[in-house]
Amino acid sequence: MSKQLTFTAEERLLISTLEYDLQRLEHDPERLFTVWVLQPTYRKAYLDYLLQKVPAFREGFEALYRLTPKPTAEEVSEPLDWQLPDTYLTALDGFRTRWKLPEGFSREITFTFYLRHCGVAVNGVYAVDRERIQAFRVSAEERLNLLVRDCSNNREVAETLRQLERVKVRLQQFPSVFENDRMKSFLQVLGLQVPTPEQWRVYHERRLASLRCQLREQILRELGQGNELLWLRRALQVDARLEEILPKWKPLYRKHARHLDPEYAERVAQQVYLRLFANLSWKDIGDRCYVARSTALETTLEAMHFLGIDPETVRFLTDTP
Repeated sequence: MSKQLTFTAEERLLISTLEYDLQRLEHDPERLFTVWVLQPTYRKAYLDYLLQKVPAFREGFEALYRLTPKPTAEEVSEPLDWQLPDTYLTALDGFRTRWKLPEGFSREITFTFYLRHCGVAVNGVYAVDRERIQAFRVSAEERLNLLVRDCSNNREVAETLRQLERVKVRLQQFPSVFENDRMKSFLQVLGLQVPTPEQWRVYHERRLASLRCQLREQILRELGQGNELLWLRRALQVDARLEEILPKWKPLYRKHARHLDPEYAERVAQQVYLRLFANLSWKDIGDRCYVARSTALETTLEAMHFLGIDPETVRFLTDTP
């Protein structure tokens, strides 16, 4: 089977998870940003810190893994259908309680175990985060390009490709088109305003997105059926939905630029552990992490918020020096 029609266990897990989240949150891009970008960044940083620095946590983590069964062929085909025994679920609840992990951490932990059973070498814990979403989009685009080449003899596909190229050229033409005096005069005669560069860009980017969606649909009609073909169909459909959502994240990336810096996330993950389990004062945490006491307090509580630490715990933590 050709490479573009073969999906790994990790790709299937990612596609299934993105589909599931989109069904619930597609109309709330900011909530999706939290679920796919902010929370995974901090959960992974915190869990990786515990795995690397806390032997008791690592031992409990591995004990949990031994309670999980190897996925069946059907469960490998549909990752979110993986059936876990009650012994594991009970032990997971106890493990989370001991280490003060909110329920949301079950996702990273269980996904890590699933992929390890599927033979995937996971570095620390697996998280559905922005890097994996970006990699998925690149992969989907590469597969689409290969399919375009295979289907380019289809008249519908060929015409859509020509339109795509024309729109791409037009997107690059501003402002040269409207610096022409004859064009300006013509628009004035018609009573039309010269578009701003931003209006020009938005219009043509929307047109590009519409044509790409049209191209996907044309290719999907060509594909037919089959298990891997269905996965490809799902991948392209998820990618089309992401294309509409991700541009809305630009202001959120600016807002959370500091929070998403990997070194910052690693540092505050350490601060959370030092407060929760080493019971250090804010001053001692600041000294250990080379920040002021006030910074240690503010950034630790902020990280706890991203991690979903119980507010009652946070209130208690702020009462001590």
